[in-house]
Amino acid sequence: MKLVVFFSRGMSLDGWRRAGILERELALYRALRPHLEHLAFVTYGGADDLRLSGQASGIEVLVNRWSLPANLYSVLAPYLHRRTLGRATVFKTNQINGAWCGVIAKWLFRKRLVVRCGFLWSDFMVRLTTSRWRRMLAKYLEREIFRAADVLIVAGHADRATIIQRYDINAGRTHVVPNYVDTSLFRLMPEVPRE
Repeated sequence: MKLVVFFSRGMSLDGWRRAGILERELALYRALRPHLEHLAFVTYGGADDLRLSGQASGIEVLVNRWSLPANLYSVLAPYLHRRTLGRATVFKTNQINGAWCGVIAKWLFRKRLVVRCGFLWSDFMVRLTTSRWRRMLAKYLEREIFRAADVLIVAGHADRATIIQRYDINAGRTHVVPNYVDTSLFRLMPEVPRE
């Protein structure tokens, strides 16, 4: 399998590094890498991501070397990286915000698309902004992304139920995969009572 992972809109390897999550995020793909023929990341970074790509050994890092604004790059990236994307087998998105990049790639190259939804973007926008236009846009994009997905992965059962009901998405395409936790670093403490 040749997998291409689309980063969230505006996110980069350097963004992961600055947030302190680079190693955590890469660990998952390092474990997956031996089972793949090829793995590529489409990021919104530039030269900083190229410098960090050494930490992502065995992963092709496709950067925004044109320094395009994130919104424009999110639409053009499938064309700009067409050589690698055309050879892929499966596309995967990291979050809904920017997942339209993966949808465009699916349409262009006729590949399968796995959409990961860590949280409902439309619900987040209700808390983030009072702009009705931005809320409606998030809900519209979310619906179209879910409809385009061949497989939809959500972090929890409540989000799965909401997506199936709100957007009339086939339950068979929607799967719950809880967020990744490195259990060598974080584990249950028997002395702490469960809530």
